[in-house]
Amino acid sequence: PCKSGLLHLLLCDTVADHLWTPFRALVYQPLLSVIVTVVAYVLFLAIYFPLWLVSLAITPYGAVALLVTSLVVGGRIIVRVIAFPGSMRSIQRDLSRDFMRRLFHSLDHVSQISSLFHTNALAVLSREVPASLEHMLAE
Repeated sequence: PCKSGLLHLLLCDTVADHLWTPFRALVYQPLLSVIVTVVAYVLFLAIYFPLWLVSLAITPYGAVALLVTSLVVGGRIIVRVIAFPGSMRSIQRDLSRDFMRRLFHSLDHVSQISSLFHTNALAVLSREVPASLEHMLAE
């Protein structure tokens, strides 16, 4: 608590001292405050200016209806992507491409194994030992 005198008044805690850290940074750093204000203003203009242009073509109520409709449709798209990621075409393409790549590698391994088996089976049937099996038979 504050005692009398100017020095004690200057050393008292203020509301800014008890703010949440990001807000305290905004209060104590003026440059950061200016940057945040400018960014917020640019975002406001980015939303307001297109709606103002639309309101010139259609009524202001039409612009509000367009904004609400856009928010609802955009929200539905975001929720659908979060709930069902495979509903997007790009993700479907990536999944199909990855599946085909894995399938190709699996078939390639099966082909190599069957080729090795065929070579070894022919060598056993003709009673010749291939060089790849000589070290196994020597042990």
